[in-house]
Amino acid sequence: MSTAKPTSWLKIEIHDLRPDVDADAVIDILNSTLKALKAINKQASTFGTENIRWRFADISKRSPISATLVGEPIQRGVADDVAVACDAFVDGMRHLEREATCPPLFDEQTLGIARHYNGLRAKGINRVSFATEKQAVEATKKVTENAGHAIRLLEVERKQNREYGTVEGILLSLSITKDQHSQPFVIYDSLTGDIIKCYFSTREIKEKARAAWEHRVCVTGELRVDSRTGNPTSVKVDDIETLRSRDEIPQLDDVEGIDITGGMEGITEIQAGSYALMDTAYAKLDIPFEQAFSVLGTVLSRPRPDQCAADCGHKACTQDHGNPDVKGVEGAAVMFLSDEHATISLPEDSEIAVGDRIELWPSHIDPTINLHDVMYAVEGDEVVDVWPIAARGYPEQRRR
Repeated sequence: MSTAKPTSWLKIEIHDLRPDVDADAVIDILNSTLKALKAINKQASTFGTENIRWRFADISKRSPISATLVGEPIQRGVADDVAVACDAFVDGMRHLEREATCPPLFDEQTLGIARHYNGLRAKGINRVSFATEKQAVEATKKVTENAGHAIRLLEVERKQNREYGTVEGILLSLSITKDQHSQPFVIYDSLTGDIIKCYFSTREIKEKARAAWEHRVCVTGELRVDSRTGNPTSVKVDDIETLRSRDEIPQLDDVEGIDITGGMEGITEIQAGSYALMDTAYAKLDIPFEQAFSVLGTVLSRPRPDQCAADCGHKACTQDHGNPDVKGVEGAAVMFLSDEHATISLPEDSEIAVGDRIELWPSHIDPTINLHDVMYAVEGDEVVDVWPIAARGYPEQRRR
């Protein structure tokens, strides 16, 4: 075994012990600091799991009592994670000396430990300090007070930054832990380049995750999102679906008879447009895609043989590109939209009656979709899925 001095470590010093000091309080400090480093390591690691084995070294019982926590990587390629954890702990304590917000790589558990240090004064310990090779910090009263404030702020922020939805990506790792309520796997979101941590607690989800190893998946559940970017950072998983691989998805080379703007010389970026769903404005351009998105309303009245009113007005369908069209009713046309209603002209012999469903083809799908919280995927007359419209409006404004 190598006897080389470790390059990364965290030294704990307990100063000014009173004669009535509680020995258990000293052990509490050492164990709490160990828990803090483990929690930080989980936050910092790519897959949300511990990859460092910690041990106490150079323990001294003389005043000041001291002990050094040394980390040993469990696997190759994570040696730097030891330094990251030690530095993040000291940096975080220094951060809490200045302000009452959550430091990078801290969570409620780590903040709770920082707040806990001050309570040990009642057990005969007046001062605790921490040091790495680069810097040192003390667990002052200010640190513990700010840690308490930061916990409350974090609780409020987490309630605000949660929403229900789905994320897609490649399932990269699966960690089976002893804690049945916190078994994580991670997916790689190729759209944002983010690693998203996913937590589950049922055997069914565990088996689905195992079967989906290294496959593209769609994960549904409660999302925790970054308040700055709006991107999901973790998911409390309710369901997981294995998707087709990229090799099974039609590629551009398979598409014939369609002009692809991105293939034109000199074009460096494009707006993908609305071809996947289409609207009546695009339909006029003779583009070889079918319309696949409609707004479903209910006929509320038939005041005249040649007219009806339905409950799908401005609040359900925009008209900045003109009135929507009526789907599947020959000779019918939208006359105008009011706030709540669509007034529709009909052939006098139409059998449309009060209570019937009627569909409108929007003239501009982008702002129309933005008016709704979910889309219903329909096959024939059957609803086969419900898709949350996660990008509707500005999420940070809607949470206020």
